[in-house]
Amino acid sequence: MARGRLYLVAPLVALGLFGCRAFNYEERAPWRAAAEEQCIAQRLVQASSYVEPVSEINGDSSCGMNHPFRIQAAVDGQVSMKPQATLGCPMTVAFNRWVTEIAQPAAQAWFGEQIVEVRQLSSYSCRRIGGSGNMSEHGFGNALDVAGFTFSSGRIVTVKHGWNGAPEERGFLRQIHAGGCEVFTTVLGPGYDAAHHDHFHFDLARRSSVVCRPAPQLITPPRRYPNEPGPMVQKQQKHYERFPIARVQQPQQSDYEDDDVPPQRFSPRAKQQPLSPDQAYPPSPQQQYRQPTNEQPLAISPQQQPQYMRAPNAQPQQNPNMQWQQGPQPDPNYRPMPDAPYNPNRPVPPGRIGAKKNADEILTGSIKNRKYYKELPPVKKNLPKAVPGED
Repeated sequence: MARGRLYLVAPLVALGLFGCRAFNYEERAPWRAAAEEQCIAQRLVQASSYVEPVSEINGDSSCGMNHPFRIQAAVDGQVSMKPQATLGCPMTVAFNRWVTEIAQPAAQAWFGEQIVEVRQLSSYSCRRIGGSGNMSEHGFGNALDVAGFTFSSGRIVTVKHGWNGAPEERGFLRQIHAGGCEVFTTVLGPGYDAAHHDHFHFDLARRSSVVCRPAPQLITPPRRYPNEPGPMVQKQQKHYERFPIARVQQPQQSDYEDDDVPPQRFSPRAKQQPLSPDQAYPPSPQQQYRQPTNEQPLAISPQQQPQYMRAPNAQPQQNPNMQWQQGPQPDPNYRPMPDAPYNPNRPVPPGRIGAKKNADEILTGSIKNRKYYKELPPVKKNLPKAVPGED
């Protein structure tokens, strides 16, 4: 009788175990596969020596992902990941953006150096959220727990000891925590609950609004340099910066000039020296543009070379490959226009009224300078007296 009861109980136990296994299966949300396929189609993550694609993961219940990646370093290999993390394509892109746009600028502002390593506690892990029956984002490779950082100088900053540690560590961790709320949809850190006292939790869960806990608290970074102005202090401009002045640039001395001889900006001329006739009376337009009537090109023969180019009593050498031609003779009817004689009584600009003492008399044009000219006509008082009837 006992043996018969055993035969009836055994199938029921097996059916119960199979039923529990069957009812434990959960279907993965369709949007997760769509987000992965879109990320792969846009080639947002490229395979390399530090980003390795692995085969599809199908874990218990609804855990897993279609296109997982094994991450050994982020930001094109500049920031290593210890230990290596297994993440999906969308989470990999978001984490690289957070390191580039948030973490590295904060490290430069607070410590004056760059991050070279990120320490993580958990990436892909098929588990449920503590205290609830919902599947964690870690089960889909859509979350990452960051615990600490290593800088280029060897400095190590951890969330556990730095959140309430030195002022620069507190400011740095709070800045990257607040900046993570602009990249991820869920950001949890110390102060939210006891489970997050030693790390930051980042994920890309599909939510109606961003969850950022605790509330972001930003601290003003210190001045890295003594003369660096504060964040709210504007630089006071000098008057010459607001009103630029045009300055005359000195001409650069040529390499061929002698350094011992000062450059001459104008031709030397003695004081009170009159101008030459060419400078006093420039050529008229008729003289300047008058050309010979017979406008034909002139051919220069060897006999017309200057004397300094020919040896005494030397005959010009004839080149058999060159034939010399006699150019046209000058026009005998051409008469150049005579130059006007020098007139010392030419009109001069009037002298300046109230000229300063010791001023340059050549520039002032004073009338008293005429007594220095030798070509002045005799003064009227020195002329002989006119005799009536002799005209």
